[in-house]
Parts: sequence; structure tokens; C-alpha cells
Amino acid sequence: MDDQARDDLKELDDYRVAARTLLRDEHLTEPIRQRALLRLVRRAQGEARLPDQCVRAVEAEVALDFDRRFAEPSEASSLDPYRRAHLALRTEGYSSCPTCHSRLATREELDRESAAMRAEAERLRRAEDAIHE
Repeated sequence: MDDQARDDLKELDDYRVAARTLLRDEHLTEPIRQRALLRLVRRAQGEARLPDQCVRAVEAEVALDFDRRFAEPSEASSLDPYRRAHLALRTEGYSSCPTCHSRLATREELDRESAAMRAEAERLRRAEDAIHE
């Protein structure tokens, strides 16, 4: 690999790392994070040697982070309002919602859904690790 290719790969990686750092900084509010990511994209468009590829690198990190946060069940997943409502109504003996009459999920179905979400989160973590190796 020549020096130019090595520099190009480093630039792409620098943009990915910058985006990942912004996305995972727990001290940033969402509006500040979004503005910082937008500034990062604009900087890539104006200053990067490979502007299109650097913008795509930032977009890829945003997509991975979104997938990770959306699929990864948090500690509070047991407090999910959907899950809590279904379990509360099941505990009261209902098999369907007394308001809308839709069928309630069983505890087993909710547990399967949680297990599937954990498996998807692990798959996304492995995919992210493979990208960054």
C-alpha cells in the first residue's frame, strides 16, 4: 500500500472515529450532538481529500449507532410501556386489551422478543467490531 492510500484510509478512519466519539458522548444533548455531526459532515465536504467517502463514513457510523441503540435492549427494557401494559393486563386475567380488544402478548412472546432484540444487538456489535478491526 502506498503512502497516499494509507493517508486516505487514515482520513476515512479519522472521520469515523470522530463521528463515533460524538455519537457515544453521554454528556452531549441530542441537539448539540446533531449540530456537531452536521459540522463534521460539512468539514468533510469542504476539507477532506475524499469528501464523498468521508461523508459516507460519518453516515455509516450514524446508521450503526442508530441500529445499535434501537436494537439493543436497555436495562429499562423491562419498564417498556408496551411490555408493562401487556404484563399488567395479563396479570389481571385479560387475554385481550379491554379498550381496543387487540390480543395481548404472553410473557413467553415478550421474552422471545427481548431475546431476539439481544441477539440482534450482539450481531450489530460483532459487525461493528469487524469494521473497526
